[in-house]
Amino acid sequence: MGQYPFFYFYDLEFDASKILDFINTIPDEEWVGPHIGNYDPDIDTTEHLADNNLWTANNLQTDFTKCNEINKIAKYFSPGRRFFKGMMIKKSKKDFKSPFHPLMQNLEFDKKNNIVRTFDIIVPIQGGFVESPLEAIDTKTNEHFTLVPKGLAFMVPNDPSWHFSWCETIHDFRYTLHLRGVMPIKHEFMKGYYHKNV
Repeated sequence: MGQYPFFYFYDLEFDASKILDFINTIPDEEWVGPHIGNYDPDIDTTEHLADNNLWTANNLQTDFTKCNEINKIAKYFSPGRRFFKGMMIKKSKKDFKSPFHPLMQNLEFDKKNNIVRTFDIIVPIQGGFVESPLEAIDTKTNEHFTLVPKGLAFMVPNDPSWHFSWCETIHDFRYTLHLRGVMPIKHEFMKGYYHKNV
Protein backbone atom coordinates (compact mmCIF):
# COMPACT_ATOMS: atom_id res chain seq x y z
CA MET A 1 0.00 0.00 0.00
CA GLY A 2 1.42 3.38 -1.03
CA GLN A 3 1.68 6.45 1.14
CA TYR A 4 -1.44 8.60 1.59
CA PRO A 5 -0.56 11.69 -0.50
CA PHE A 6 -2.51 14.33 1.42
CA PHE A 7 -0.58 16.13 4.19
CA TYR A 8 -2.65 18.30 6.57
CA PHE A 9 -1.66 21.61 8.18
CA TYR A 10 -3.32 21.23 11.57
CA ASP A 11 -2.35 24.58 13.10
CA LEU A 12 -3.05 26.82 10.11
CA GLU A 13 -6.24 28.70 10.93
CA PHE A 14 -8.14 30.57 8.24
CA ASP A 15 -11.60 32.00 7.68
CA ALA A 16 -12.78 30.68 4.32
CA SER A 17 -15.74 33.09 4.28
CA LYS A 18 -13.40 36.11 4.29
CA ILE A 19 -11.45 34.68 1.36
CA LEU A 20 -14.73 34.00 -0.44
CA ASP A 21 -15.73 37.64 0.07
CA PHE A 22 -12.46 38.63 -1.62
CA ILE A 23 -13.00 36.13 -4.44
CA ASN A 24 -16.38 37.67 -5.16
CA THR A 25 -14.64 41.01 -5.88
CA ILE A 26 -12.32 39.58 -8.56
CA PRO A 27 -13.41 41.00 -11.95
CA ASP A 28 -14.30 38.59 -14.75
CA GLU A 29 -11.32 39.61 -16.88
CA GLU A 30 -8.91 38.38 -14.20
CA TRP A 31 -10.28 34.83 -14.38
CA VAL A 32 -8.27 32.88 -16.96
CA GLY A 33 -9.68 29.72 -18.49
CA PRO A 34 -6.83 27.17 -18.42
CA HIS A 35 -6.33 24.24 -20.75
CA ILE A 36 -6.34 20.79 -19.18
CA GLY A 37 -3.85 18.67 -21.05
CA ASN A 38 -1.07 16.24 -20.53
CA TYR A 39 2.21 17.11 -18.88
CA ASP A 40 4.05 16.18 -22.09
CA PRO A 41 2.84 18.35 -25.02
CA ASP A 42 3.81 15.60 -27.49
CA ILE A 43 0.92 13.51 -26.19
CA ASP A 44 -2.48 14.22 -27.74
CA THR A 45 -4.88 16.07 -25.47
CA THR A 46 -8.60 16.72 -25.43
CA GLU A 47 -8.85 20.31 -26.61
CA HIS A 48 -10.96 22.87 -24.79
CA LEU A 49 -12.09 20.43 -22.13
CA ALA A 50 -11.98 23.11 -19.45
CA ASP A 51 -13.63 25.89 -21.48
CA ASN A 52 -16.42 27.53 -19.46
CA ASN A 53 -15.81 25.03 -16.66
CA LEU A 54 -12.51 25.88 -15.00
CA TRP A 55 -10.74 29.19 -14.34
CA THR A 56 -7.79 30.49 -12.34
CA ALA A 57 -6.88 33.88 -10.91
CA ASN A 58 -3.19 34.28 -10.07
CA ASN A 59 -1.22 36.65 -7.88
CA LEU A 60 0.50 38.23 -10.90
CA GLN A 61 -2.77 39.61 -12.31
CA THR A 62 -4.83 39.85 -9.12
CA ASP A 63 -3.63 41.65 -5.99
CA PHE A 64 -4.07 38.96 -3.35
CA THR A 65 -2.52 41.25 -0.72
CA LYS A 66 -5.89 43.02 -0.54
CA CYS A 67 -7.18 39.98 1.35
CA ASN A 68 -5.88 39.90 4.93
CA GLU A 69 -6.84 36.25 5.30
CA ILE A 70 -4.66 35.28 2.32
CA ASN A 71 -1.87 37.43 3.79
CA LYS A 72 -2.08 35.38 7.01
CA ILE A 73 -1.78 32.14 5.05
CA ALA A 74 1.18 33.48 3.06
CA LYS A 75 2.88 34.52 6.31
CA TYR A 76 2.38 31.04 7.78
CA PHE A 77 4.33 29.60 4.86
CA SER A 78 7.03 32.29 5.06
CA PRO A 79 8.91 31.66 8.34
CA GLY A 80 11.87 33.90 7.64
CA ARG A 81 11.80 33.07 3.95
CA ARG A 82 8.96 32.24 1.60
CA PHE A 83 8.51 28.51 1.06
CA PHE A 84 6.23 28.89 -1.98
CA LYS A 85 6.69 30.37 -5.45
CA GLY A 86 3.26 31.76 -6.30
CA MET A 87 -0.44 31.67 -5.48
CA MET A 88 -3.58 31.13 -7.48
CA ILE A 89 -7.28 30.64 -6.88
CA LYS A 90 -8.97 27.88 -8.80
CA LYS A 91 -12.66 28.15 -9.78
CA SER A 92 -14.43 24.99 -10.94
CA LYS A 93 -18.01 24.85 -12.21
CA LYS A 94 -20.59 22.54 -10.66
CA ASP A 95 -20.84 19.08 -12.28
CA PHE A 96 -17.59 19.54 -14.23
CA LYS A 97 -15.68 16.29 -13.77
CA SER A 98 -11.99 16.96 -14.11
CA PRO A 99 -10.11 14.11 -15.75
CA PHE A 100 -7.17 12.74 -13.79
CA HIS A 101 -4.21 14.95 -14.67
CA PRO A 102 -1.08 16.51 -13.09
CA LEU A 103 -1.87 19.73 -11.24
CA MET A 104 -1.09 22.80 -13.35
CA GLN A 105 1.96 21.29 -15.04
CA ASN A 106 3.60 22.63 -18.18
CA LEU A 107 6.68 20.74 -19.37
CA GLU A 108 7.75 23.31 -21.97
CA PHE A 109 7.38 26.26 -19.57
CA ASP A 110 9.19 24.41 -16.79
CA LYS A 111 12.13 23.48 -19.02
CA LYS A 112 12.39 26.99 -20.45
CA ASN A 113 12.43 28.54 -16.98
CA ASN A 114 14.42 25.76 -15.27
CA ILE A 115 11.56 25.02 -12.85
CA VAL A 116 11.02 21.76 -10.99
CA ARG A 117 7.67 21.79 -9.22
CA THR A 118 7.57 19.96 -5.91
CA PHE A 119 4.27 20.48 -4.06
CA ASP A 120 0.90 22.19 -4.09
CA ILE A 121 -0.71 23.51 -0.92
CA ILE A 122 -4.49 23.58 -1.30
CA VAL A 123 -6.75 25.68 0.94
CA PRO A 124 -10.45 24.72 0.62
CA ILE A 125 -12.63 27.82 0.34
CA GLN A 126 -16.04 26.78 -1.02
CA GLY A 127 -17.25 23.43 -2.25
CA GLY A 128 -18.72 20.05 -1.47
CA PHE A 129 -15.38 18.86 -0.17
CA VAL A 130 -16.99 16.21 2.03
CA GLU A 131 -19.55 15.05 -0.53
CA SER A 132 -17.12 14.98 -3.48
CA PRO A 133 -13.53 15.05 -2.21
CA LEU A 134 -10.35 15.36 -4.24
CA GLU A 135 -9.03 12.08 -5.67
CA ALA A 136 -5.49 11.08 -6.57
CA ILE A 137 -3.81 8.34 -8.59
CA ASP A 138 -0.15 7.40 -8.27
CA THR A 139 0.49 6.47 -11.91
CA LYS A 140 3.70 4.65 -10.92
CA THR A 141 1.70 2.07 -8.95
CA ASN A 142 -1.85 2.77 -10.22
CA GLU A 143 -2.99 3.19 -6.60
CA HIS A 144 -6.07 5.34 -6.02
CA PHE A 145 -6.52 7.63 -3.01
CA THR A 146 -9.38 9.84 -1.82
CA LEU A 147 -8.89 12.85 0.43
CA VAL A 148 -10.43 12.58 3.88
CA PRO A 149 -11.75 16.16 4.26
CA LYS A 150 -11.01 17.79 7.62
CA GLY A 151 -11.70 21.43 6.80
CA LEU A 152 -7.94 21.97 6.79
CA ALA A 153 -5.41 23.18 4.27
CA PHE A 154 -3.40 20.28 2.89
CA MET A 155 -0.45 19.57 0.63
CA VAL A 156 -0.03 17.17 -2.28
CA PRO A 157 3.11 16.15 -4.18
CA ASN A 158 3.45 17.90 -7.54
CA ASP A 159 5.52 15.27 -9.27
CA PRO A 160 3.86 14.73 -12.69
CA SER A 161 3.37 11.04 -11.87
CA TRP A 162 0.62 12.10 -9.46
CA HIS A 163 -2.71 12.74 -11.18
CA PHE A 164 -5.71 14.41 -9.52
CA SER A 165 -9.43 14.70 -10.21
CA TRP A 166 -12.43 16.46 -8.64
CA CYS A 167 -16.07 17.26 -9.36
CA GLU A 168 -18.06 19.91 -7.52
CA THR A 169 -21.54 18.57 -6.67
CA ILE A 170 -22.98 21.05 -4.14
CA HIS A 171 -22.17 24.68 -4.97
CA ASP A 172 -22.35 26.50 -8.30
CA PHE A 173 -18.57 26.86 -8.10
CA ARG A 174 -15.78 25.22 -6.14
CA TYR A 175 -13.02 27.58 -4.98
CA THR A 176 -9.59 26.57 -3.74
CA LEU A 177 -6.49 28.63 -2.99
CA HIS A 178 -3.24 27.06 -4.21
CA LEU A 179 0.32 27.83 -3.14
CA ARG A 180 2.89 26.38 -5.49
CA GLY A 181 6.21 24.90 -4.40
CA VAL A 182 9.31 24.54 -6.58
CA MET A 183 12.91 23.43 -6.06
CA PRO A 184 14.91 23.85 -3.92
CA ILE A 185 11.99 23.61 -1.43
CA LYS A 186 11.06 19.93 -1.48
CA HIS A 187 7.82 18.18 -0.60
CA GLU A 188 9.57 16.08 2.05
CA PHE A 189 11.12 19.19 3.63
CA MET A 190 7.67 20.75 4.00
CA LYS A 191 6.31 17.60 5.63
CA GLY A 192 9.15 17.60 8.13
CA TYR A 193 8.93 21.31 8.90
CA TYR A 194 5.15 21.34 9.49
CA HIS A 195 4.77 17.86 10.99
CA LYS A 196 2.40 17.58 13.95
CA ASN A 197 1.85 14.56 16.17
CA VAL A 198 -1.93 14.22 16.10
